[in-house]
Parts: sequence; C-alpha cells; structure tokens
Amino acid sequence: NGNTLFTSDGNGNLTTQNLNKPAFFARLTSDQSLSASTTVKIQFDTEDYDTNNDYDNSTNYRFTVSKAGIYFIYSNVVLSNSVNERAIAVFRINGTNHGRMENYSNVAGADPNLYNAFSKNLSVNDYVEVFVEAGSSGATARSQNFETYFGAHRIGS
Repeated sequence: NGNTLFTSDGNGNLTTQNLNKPAFFARLTSDQSLSASTTVKIQFDTEDYDTNNDYDNSTNYRFTVSKAGIYFIYSNVVLSNSVNERAIAVFRINGTNHGRMENYSNVAGADPNLYNAFSKNLSVNDYVEVFVEAGSSGATARSQNFETYFGAHRIGS
C-alpha cells in the first residue's frame, strides 16, 4: 500500500518502507593534491554505507543511479594551502556541470569549505561526480575528521 509508512508483526517489530533508498555516503580518507588552475575529480575512496552498491569508490568515483527518482545530493570539500585563492566545486551529472559552489580564502589558516547540495530528478544510469578547481597555486583536499565527503539519497518511496 502506497500510504503505509510502517507495519508491525504483532510482536513489537516494525518494518518501514525504504523511503530514502538508494543512498550512499563516501568520504576522502587520504589527502588529495589538486593541481593549480585545473578542475580535478575528488576521489572519495571510502564508503560508510551504500544501500544499492551504486557508488564506485575505486575506479570512477561516481554515483550511478539504479532507481529513477528525485535525489538529494550533497558534498563538502575542505581545502588547505589555498590562501588568496578562489576555489570552486561543482557536481557533474553525466559530464555536465550542476550546482556550483565558490569560496575565496584571504586569511592564512582559514581553509575554504566548499559545501554544495541540491535535489534533482535523475534517471537510471545517470551518474554524479564532484569536481574542484583550487586556484592558481593548487591546494590539498583534506581527509581528516570527515571533512571531505559526498552523498545522496532518493527522496520518497
């Protein structure tokens, strides 16, 4: 039934619908160097969860949609060694830029934080990646304490 949020087996055990699946959360576990004035794909190499095995954390570093629908997509990238530089993060869906985030750091030690999120209706086999441009002197995407991450989940049933 499309209106049922959960069911019970009569013994206190509840079963819910898979309202926010597929879903994944991946993060960077080793710092990634970013070349100067070059747009680089962030290689989120560790999955904390991936309900449908839709995120590739070893080859393409991308989320590929296995179930069509509206998805909430989010990422955060923290850069170090990026003083007096503009930093840009974008999602790419099937190779096309979406959801641009730009930040400028002009204080030593104030590392740019590039958080980006949006929702989008995606079809089966669409893919989403995160790219960053770090400015004219390059930078490092930091991996400490879950600072750099990427995730998505389908909204609804």
